[in-house]
Amino acid sequence: MGVRVQTEAFDPGAETNRFLAGDTAAGGAVTFTGLVRSDPADPLAALVLDCYRELALNEIGRLVEEATARFSLLGAEVIHRYGRLLPGEPIVQVMTRAPHRQAAFAAAEFLMDYLKT
Repeated sequence: MGVRVQTEAFDPGAETNRFLAGDTAAGGAVTFTGLVRSDPADPLAALVLDCYRELALNEIGRLVEEATARFSLLGAEVIHRYGRLLPGEPIVQVMTRAPHRQAAFAAAEFLMDYLKT
């Protein structure tokens, strides 16, 4: 289980491969990657997110623990960026592993719904 709140870019594919490596007990894994979007009708030059990093780590960590218990997860990780982000860049990644796919999907949705509030 883990949480990272960072300014640095991340590679979603590499993060997914690392998250999945070595787990033979999971029957399902879900990965969601959120991207900075720009509407062609109203283009975005950049998105700047400010963050109180310690509070974010604590709150997201608490939520990952809750999701782990609630959905009987075998693994869960959240990566969330802050700072200056460009359209098309990954901003968030939520990854869940569970014995069955339904729990992995439900947990990923639970975590993303919280992060969007």
